[in-house]
Amino acid sequence: MVKEDERFIVDYLKNSIVSPDAKEQLLSYINEAFYRLLHTLRLIPNIKNGKMLEIGANPYFLTLLIKKYRDYELSLINYFGDDFVEDTQRIYNEKYREEHVFRFENVNIKKTPCHTQMNILMSWSIARLWSI
Repeated sequence: MVKEDERFIVDYLKNSIVSPDAKEQLLSYINEAFYRLLHTLRLIPNIKNGKMLEIGANPYFLTLLIKKYRDYELSLINYFGDDFVEDTQRIYNEKYREEHVFRFENVNIKKTPCHTQMNILMSWSIARLWSI
C-alpha cells in the first residue's frame, strides 16, 4: 500500500467516529492501531459475496475498512452488558459524505454460542495477537 493510500485511510477513519463524546480517545486509538488495522485487513481474503461475523465490532474502524475494500455481508456482535439489547449505531462521515448504520447483536460469546454459517469469523481481539 502506498503512503497516499495510508494517508487517505487515516483521514477517512478520523472522520468516521461512532461516539463523538469519545472522539479524542478514538483518534488516539487510530494512531496507535493503524498498522494493525491494515495488517488485519490484508489477512482477510476477498471472497466474492462472502459472509463474515465480526465479534467486537465497535468502534467499527475495521468494519469500515472491510466494507470499503472487501466484498462481505457483515454480521456484527458487540457486548455492552446483559441488560443491553440488539441495537444500531450510526456513523456519519461529513467530509466523505457517507453514512453507515451498523446493526449489531448484543451477545456475550462466553455464554451464548453462535450457530451461524460464515466464511470468516473476525475478532479484533484475536487479530491483535496476529499483528505487529
